[in-house]
Amino acid sequence: MHKRIILMVFFFLVAAGYLPAKEIKESDVPSSVRSALKTRYPGVYVYEWEWKKKELVYKAEFMKEGNPYDAYFRPDGKWIRTRIEIPVRSLPPAIQNSIAASDYRDWTIDDVKAFSTPERDMLYVIELEQGKKEVLVHILPEGQIIGIEKK
Repeated sequence: MHKRIILMVFFFLVAAGYLPAKEIKESDVPSSVRSALKTRYPGVYVYEWEWKKKELVYKAEFMKEGNPYDAYFRPDGKWIRTRIEIPVRSLPPAIQNSIAASDYRDWTIDDVKAFSTPERDMLYVIELEQGKKEVLVHILPEGQIIGIEKK
């Protein structure tokens, strides 16, 4: 009886789209998506593919130049976005200078991610901490802060 309830809850969550992305085999990824990835990021080895049912996108996880990348594609191969985890030491000087000149100069950089989309070549999202306070600073490569989110 207990197993039956657990299975029912699991299937309900799957049907409702509440479970996280489903890891899939590369052979289950449409050739249009695999081809688009190879064109955009030639020579990379995808170590994990996921199907994100809620967003209707495929996510490819790979390493490039020592950084973890997540690239998202529609089933027809259209590229949606890429997220890159960036080490703090690799932040461009313009961004470092911009933060140093901002009201957040005394805050600690906790995490850096860069996003690329068809509409924008690169946008950095930098998580800053001071005690229990956290903010996300959205900043362009040339150092222009375009948004701040409080967490």
